[in-house]
Parts: sequence; structure tokens; C-alpha cells
Amino acid sequence: MTDENSFRLYDLINSDFRMPVTDKDFELSHEQLIKVCKILLYKFNLSAKKNAYERGELATMINDRIEKIENMTKSNLNEVNTFLHTVHADFEGFLNKHKKEHTGVNMRLLKVTEDLNSSVAQFNSIKSAIEKYATVLTCLVEFNSIEQALALQDEADREDMQLLGKGKRLKIPEL
Repeated sequence: MTDENSFRLYDLINSDFRMPVTDKDFELSHEQLIKVCKILLYKFNLSAKKNAYERGELATMINDRIEKIENMTKSNLNEVNTFLHTVHADFEGFLNKHKKEHTGVNMRLLKVTEDLNSSVAQFNSIKSAIEKYATVLTCLVEFNSIEQALALQDEADREDMQLLGKGKRLKIPEL
């Protein structure tokens, strides 16, 4: 053998092939045997070359398909990575927006709390002033009531005194 896909006549003769003496192939001439062997070797070599060529074609086709599959896989992975990156970026944007809104709401809440505390402090001072005015008004109303009662009593006493001075009898109110 010269290489793995080529066969020679010499290798065929040295093989362990046994044939009985009664076989009709023994009647073939030397020249005919050489022709038959060369035809067989030619067929073997042709088949071997054809197989090698087909193996090469299949290997090329398999490699091409593997390359296409790898490219499709890379493309799909790139699409998935792009999608995940987009989702991640959108999620980060949402979080940042939420944080800004939350911060804004907290700032407004602090401002409203400060304003409410200021209003409560003002309300307390106004409440205190109103309570003082109410106390003063209550005292004035009571003073006026007492003064009015005294004035009525004083007038009633004057009338009684005038009646006594004229000799008339006094009316005593019932309690």
C-alpha cells in the first residue's frame, strides 16, 4: 500500500486468501489474472477516492452547517443580550424615576410638615389670644349683668323708698 486509500497488486497477492485447486479460476492465464486484479484494484482505488471525496464534501457540508448554527446561536445570544440589556436599562430608568419621585414626595412632605408645624404654632398663639379675649368678654358680660342687676335693684330700691316716703306699703318679691 502506498497510502491508506490506494491498493497494489503485490499487497493482494501476499494476503491470506486461500483457494481450492479445483476452483475454475486456476484455469485463468497469468495475463488474465493480472487484468482481473488490476480491474479490481482500479475499482477499489476509485471507490476509495470517491469515498474520500464524499467524506470531504460531507465534512465541508457539516462544517458549513456547524458554522451556520454557530452564527445563528451567536445572533440569538446577541438578541437575548440586547433584550436583557434593554430590560435592565428600562428597569434602572424606572428605579431612578421612582427614586426621584420618592425624593420629591419626601421633600414635599417635609415642607408640608414644616408648614403644618408653623400653622399649629400660629394657631396655638391665636387660640391663646382668643381664650384671653373670651375670658375678658366673659368678665365684661358678667360685669354688665351684675351692673344691670345692681341698677335694677337700685331703681327698685328707689321706688320703694319713694313709696315709703308717701306712706304706701312695699311689695316684697317672692323667691
